[in-house]
Amino acid sequence: SALLPQLKLAWTLVGGDTKEKHEAIERLEYIFDTSLSVSTPVQLALPSILQRASAQVEALRQRLRANELLLRRRSDPLLTLLPIEAGWTAVLRVPRFEDDENLALRLVERGVWIFPGSYYGFSTGANHLVLSLLGPGDELERGLELIAETIHADAHC
Repeated sequence: SALLPQLKLAWTLVGGDTKEKHEAIERLEYIFDTSLSVSTPVQLALPSILQRASAQVEALRQRLRANELLLRRRSDPLLTLLPIEAGWTAVLRVPRFEDDENLALRLVERGVWIFPGSYYGFSTGANHLVLSLLGPGDELERGLELIAETIHADAHC
């Protein structure tokens, strides 16, 4: 919730019948003590982390909205943006000139960090490319230009 995935900290709420609850707590304490301990730096930084969390979340929301808007405004007959339901990824449907993994590898060689849709279960007559909405807008825009160049070059071959 504070957008710091490398800093692990969580609370667990245990409910239910009193006897079962106490047994569950004993077992959870063992698990937490042996494998899920919180580091001292995270414990010490917690007040600051929680204080800044809402500003970080809002900054992320703004970037996601701006990048989604950038994608929606882009008009290209060979690149179709699928509906974005949640999260920070977008899916582009592109014509299938080769399998999506080879296409993604070619794009990575051009500096576009993208995933083939087959990694996410897409398997139709078209290719799907999955991209992040987390990066800066200018990088997303440049990546989209490179994707479009690549797809249009393939379409003319």
